[in-house]
Amino acid sequence: MRGPVLGVWKSKEAWVVALMLLAGPVAAFEGGALTCRFTVECFDAEGCEETDYEAALELRGDGAVLVDVSEEVPLQAIETDGTTAWVGHANGAVRLLTGLEGETARLSVHQAAGDLMLNYTGICEVAD
Repeated sequence: MRGPVLGVWKSKEAWVVALMLLAGPVAAFEGGALTCRFTVECFDAEGCEETDYEAALELRGDGAVLVDVSEEVPLQAIETDGTTAWVGHANGAVRLLTGLEGETARLSVHQAAGDLMLNYTGICEVAD
């Protein structure tokens, strides 16, 4: 069953649509940036462990950019029922950021070609 399922998900557009449908509620924020500090990293089905991964969500133009020490990923807002989720893709992977400001935030990273998925859990707060 794994082969046919993966065949449906070959295009980036299919992944983006799927992620849009799965996006949970997130509050839009006023201001220029959020600092997201993730303390748990889950690698595929191998389990979770502690981490100290940090990224910033910066508003730029009509969208935003997820910035960390290695890359900047352009994101687009997906608004539904008065909430916002952020989706983008770069370097062969799709990212989805959800979460309420000051509460639990989640970042999912899915490699567009292959069987790689990372999930991060932490908190996003207004940057200093």
